[in-house]
Amino acid sequence: MCLHIFDRTYGQNVNAAPISLNEFAAYKKIDPAEVKEELQPLIDRKIVLCLDKRPNSIGIYKVNPDITQWDDKNLQNIYGTEVWRKLLSNQHIDKEEYERQAGISSEE
Repeated sequence: MCLHIFDRTYGQNVNAAPISLNEFAAYKKIDPAEVKEELQPLIDRKIVLCLDKRPNSIGIYKVNPDITQWDDKNLQNIYGTEVWRKLLSNQHIDKEEYERQAGISSEE
């Protein structure tokens, strides 16, 4: 979710972007109902900000630029790293590189 918001905002040089649940669903290849389940915790933890809600399940989203407000240690771990710079400059980053830098174990 965050990577898509980064792409739609930083990648297009805008502060926030209108994104529908269907767009998130297509990006993640999941059902729109699942999008709400994944997106709401990001909003609750102040990682993603929803600045406005519009008809047709469209919200105006941005990643909260104030990392000190984030309630997520894994994401705080990447702040200032090469992964962070790639995200901000809209360069490709794969899941494994992100998880390694964030200290997330793929073995559960």
